Amino acid sequence: MSQQHQTASGNPGSACTIRVMVVEDNYLIALSLVLALTEANFDVVGVVPKASAAIALAETERPNLILMDVQLAGRRSGVEAAREIYLKCGIRSLFLTSMIDSKTKNEAADVAPWGWIAKPYYPETVVQCLKKFRSSDFDVAPVSSPAAG
Repeated sequence: MSQQHQTASGNPGSACTIRVMVVEDNYLIALSLVLALTEANFDVVGVVPKASAAIALAETERPNLILMDVQLAGRRSGVEAAREIYLKCGIRSLFLTSMIDSKTKNEAADVAPWGWIAKPYYPETVVQCLKKFRSSDFDVAPVSSPAAG
């Protein structure tokens, strides 16, 4: 007898679906990520280029994971956005960046990042990394609505 799982959105399915948000200010990189993630059956809940938009979208969509560029358009960095999202929503980020130095890693330590992927990368590399989150080591629970009030 096969065990049926719930998808991260709470719908019955044959496998866990991970809800992913992409925060990337380079349109071509964002598009290539969305195409690769969608083809690999990840649920992309949104793509945004700025920290403020990332925070707002995370609060409404409640993804399981955020792919976060460190350097974003606008005044705030991806690390700042990840920190606010983590504190408000408890959602962790996987950082995609060309800035994997000790200073940047130390700045992001308090947001418990899932990890770091160095740019340039192939979108398939990101997909392979995210497939690890489908394992039993990653608890994908149904997304609940934020409490009213």
